[in-house]
Amino acid sequence: MMLAAVLEAKWEPKKEYNLSEFENNNKKARAGSEVWRFPQLKIKEVSLPRIKDNQVLIKIKDCGICGSDMHICESKEDGYINYPGYTKFPIIIGHEFSGIVVERGSKVKDLDVGDMIVGDNMIWCGKCIACRNGFPTHCKNLEEFGFTLNGAFAEYIAINTKYC
Repeated sequence: MMLAAVLEAKWEPKKEYNLSEFENNNKKARAGSEVWRFPQLKIKEVSLPRIKDNQVLIKIKDCGICGSDMHICESKEDGYINYPGYTKFPIIIGHEFSGIVVERGSKVKDLDVGDMIVGDNMIWCGKCIACRNGFPTHCKNLEEFGFTLNGAFAEYIAINTKYC
């Protein structure tokens, strides 16, 4: 177990927001400020992440606090979060991080235990048209640590070596 800063919010899409089938089925909002209400940040004990064959387990050494981290935790007068981006809750926040490799998956060849890393917060697929044309930040399947994937305001994070 480990301690983490977990942000929770209530799924309550605005009536005028055109919720997609994907958003509704996956409870991932393209526009968080139109869907999520009443954010609450809590320090919780959570399970350690388990690594896959192509991942490393990172012991977090530093994690910056970005304006986005503040906005995702803030709410407007109507209770909706102040962050307009892609979001899913509950989530461990924190996306600007560095740390040390403490475990590696069986297929990891380019990093060793003890190596220091800086993580990329945007997890792009590399297969969609945007990625293939050199625009990974426009990835059709984009995920982001601290917004749609558990982030680094925790003791550990699991990450694919491609993003180290």
